Amino acid sequence: MSEGDKFTRLTGIMARLRAPGGCPWDREQTFESIKPYLLEETYEVLDAIDARDWSGLKEELGDLMLEAVFFAQMAAEAGHFRIEDSLDAINEKLVRRHPHVFGSGTASTPEEVKVRWDEIKAEEKSGVEKGLLEGVPRAMPALVEAAQLTSRASGVGFDWPTAEQVLEKLDEELGELAEARATGAPRERLEDEVGDLLFVIVNLARFLKVDPEQALRGTNRKFRERFGYVESKLKERGRTPASSTLEEMGAVGGIETVEPPPIASFSSLLRGNRNYRYTWMGQVVSEIGDHFNNVAVFALALHITHSGLVVSGIMLARAVPAILAGPLAGVVLDRQDRKRVMIASDLVRAVLAAGFILTVNRPNPWLLYVLSGLLMFASPFFTSGRASILPTIASREELHTANSVTQTTQWSTLVVGTLLAGTAVMQFGYQWAFALNSFSFLFSAASISRLRSPAGSFRAPRTSLTEAEVVRPWHEYAEGLRYMRSTPLILGIAVISIGWASGGGAAQILFSLFGELVFHKGAAGIGQIWASAGVGLLAGGAFGHWFGKRASFRAYKRAIAICFVIHGGAYVIFSQMTHYWLALVFIAVSRAGVAVSSVLNMTQLLRTVPNEYRGRVFATNESLTWAVMMLSMTAAGVASQSVSPRTIGLWSGVLSSSTALAWGFLNLTGRLPEPRHEGVEPEEVEVHGEPTV
Repeated sequence: MSEGDKFTRLTGIMARLRAPGGCPWDREQTFESIKPYLLEETYEVLDAIDARDWSGLKEELGDLMLEAVFFAQMAAEAGHFRIEDSLDAINEKLVRRHPHVFGSGTASTPEEVKVRWDEIKAEEKSGVEKGLLEGVPRAMPALVEAAQLTSRASGVGFDWPTAEQVLEKLDEELGELAEARATGAPRERLEDEVGDLLFVIVNLARFLKVDPEQALRGTNRKFRERFGYVESKLKERGRTPASSTLEEMGAVGGIETVEPPPIASFSSLLRGNRNYRYTWMGQVVSEIGDHFNNVAVFALALHITHSGLVVSGIMLARAVPAILAGPLAGVVLDRQDRKRVMIASDLVRAVLAAGFILTVNRPNPWLLYVLSGLLMFASPFFTSGRASILPTIASREELHTANSVTQTTQWSTLVVGTLLAGTAVMQFGYQWAFALNSFSFLFSAASISRLRSPAGSFRAPRTSLTEAEVVRPWHEYAEGLRYMRSTPLILGIAVISIGWASGGGAAQILFSLFGELVFHKGAAGIGQIWASAGVGLLAGGAFGHWFGKRASFRAYKRAIAICFVIHGGAYVIFSQMTHYWLALVFIAVSRAGVAVSSVLNMTQLLRTVPNEYRGRVFATNESLTWAVMMLSMTAAGVASQSVSPRTIGLWSGVLSSSTALAWGFLNLTGRLPEPRHEGVEPEEVEVHGEPTV
């Protein structure tokens, strides 16, 4: 059926329900009795939008449409008008008030459209003697009514000139309220003063271009979540809010009326949180094993072939599956138990890592390509899962420490793992490195299997799926893409990830080429270059944490541009440096710039992205980064056949620095506004370093 046929069916169903022999309940309703349902359905639509519950919104919009049809049917029965008259009225109004679309008028900005709309509306009402504020319904919620009243009055100049004067008025009203309390004023006086205070706050919101209703709904949502957390923690202790003191409630949850609990120390976190302890143990062992695999694979490839193109081929064999797996991993992690997905990823990777032992005595590198591709296809199911699961396994007071330790561990294992790997491969051989990598995945799987969730599983909260959504996971992934596109900052972070990857992909190859072919240090040289990069990541990460706690949103955006200039410039110097140890210093500086930007960007992502989208956003960013890195690696591998690694490094640094130009353009043109915070709080942030293969 067409849209028109479906609407006609709805009006027919309502007419049948109201007709003799129809539904007794529907037949007895009146305009007055249905009004509360209209208000209820309106707020349910708003709740669905706030929750980004698109399946629920689809249903709630239908319910809201039913109320409109219900009112129109009662009006038709009374001889007032028919639903067709309402449709004609709105169609004619939309065409009449949009002359810049349906006529010869002009309006190039939203502000001009608003002015023209009001002018046409005033012309339509010109024959009716009404005050300016008479068109504001008195039945509106008081906060919305106040916003409408002040907006209309402001339109004719009845307003404060500046926001600063509104703030002065706010101070004045606060003083009057304090005086009324101090003098024991009656309830009516206090009610009057509180009303004045709220009215001034609504005016302040208008000056700041903030919808007061939406702002308060957001705060209500945060309070619900925070108090719900307090209730759940008290329940674990066999207590209820009613049986607890304010101090006890604050100790478990940190509600607004008490000081937040102190940040847990590293030792108390590992001692008191078994979930994080096992996650951390698995992380240390598996990441060191990863670095043994990385150094061994690329040293082996260069030892056999002395070809940068082969290194590029191995990296492409890893990058392509990572790109393909990213979207699937995001949907699976947001749909299934994240713990089980991570364990499955570890077990699969353990088998694949052991398979690398078969490549050692083969002169043809084809098995390196195959195993590398399969290993990386399985990886996003674990790496994105770990990012998504951390806010679940750590309490609010532990989360900041947990995030910091997770990232510090990641970069520390890069330093230790690559240094040990380079030395170990030279001393004990490639098979030993591959065997250790396989064991590390088994150890990680055993550690993750010990995690326990109070909720019984590590599934993300979600609404019921329709049959179409069950059989079409692309529907969910596309929904995540629409969310990213609707939030400019998240889209901007994706753009600069692509910019970094344009040079970062070549860097993955060049680290091996510089260690083996430029500085002639063998596997040890590859390990030392990667270790120096790890030192830079640690230093940059520490500075990023310090700066991120103090920086405004505006300072954050400036810092990102500066970081990419430093990163690219230092990489250019590294690529041209002839002194080995100075080259290591500049690669550390380059990676420090990457680390600072990574910390700051991940802060914004986790602060902004709701839990139900977190897996898809992380996986999509990872896939986009790998896609561009793949192109960069291909270009670098082909170029290495005829161009020196130093020249490739020079242009890689320049390309990475170009990210600063793209980010600066978006910032200067006002395309990176601060988004609503729908994720975890700023102090509850996990950060990640650059992707590596």
